[in-house]
Amino acid sequence: MKKTLSIALIVVLVLALAVGCAPKAAPAAAEPAAAPAATEAPAATPAATEQPAAAAGAFKDGTYTEKGKADERGWTPQIEITVKDGKIAAVVYDEFAADGKKKSEDAGYKDAFLKNGKVDLVKAYESLQNSLVEKQDASKVDAFSGATGTSTTFVELATKALAQAK
Repeated sequence: MKKTLSIALIVVLVLALAVGCAPKAAPAAAEPAAAPAATEAPAATPAATEQPAAAAGAFKDGTYTEKGKADERGWTPQIEITVKDGKIAAVVYDEFAADGKKKSEDAGYKDAFLKNGKVDLVKAYESLQNSLVEKQDASKVDAFSGATGTSTTFVELATKALAQAK
């Protein structure tokens, strides 16, 4: 009886591990648009195939905005990139609730994220933004430890926004 119970328990644990560690399905690619709707999914663009900015002045001056698809909690990511003199001059990234509230300003969410994940969400956003301004190439932006999903979404949206600036 103990042997049967042990085997059953092992099978359940192995199945739970397999289901919990299974990769998520990649989001469907959306067609680029000048002002995409909040329901569009960010395109999955492998970093290895991205074209880096070849030289200073590689981008057209202007402000470029890109929105992603809302996540399972209802937060819609958005990036705004300002290009001046052909270079990325400023980057603003945040995620918005349906009522327009910014995730970076939601004290309850930030505190829970810090407590559970030991990650300061505002520092993650700032690090990603500063990295893009410094490196001038979305494919060279390093993921922020503890905020890998945010980092991936940031790079995807930055890549799409910068494609508008070429």
